[in-house]
Amino acid sequence: MLCVTSLVTPIPKKGPLNGPSDYRPISVSSTLSIIFEMILLLKMECFKEIHPNQFGYKKNSSCKQAHFIVNETINYYRQNGSKIHLISLDATKAFDKLWRDGLFYKLIGKIPKE
Repeated sequence: MLCVTSLVTPIPKKGPLNGPSDYRPISVSSTLSIIFEMILLLKMECFKEIHPNQFGYKKNSSCKQAHFIVNETINYYRQNGSKIHLISLDATKAFDKLWRDGLFYKLIGKIPKE
């Protein structure tokens, strides 16, 4: 198993610096780990199934597009006299609480044999 480590440097965000959330963690990885990540990414590409209505972490998409779709959907159902039910999930800091070893274990299980 390849052991991967990174040097994480906190970069201050704009505004007052009152706590850890006011810094952006930037990691510097070794060349070997970057090559490993690129190979893994290429191998995993065929398993990528992202719903068309997901806008985060996708090229050429933004919050503005998601906001537009939500507004248009609400307007459509209002015009047709339907009830509207909306659920919103704020997953702020979700990655901070993620069990990374478990995620890595699951990802390794998805690597194609060939």
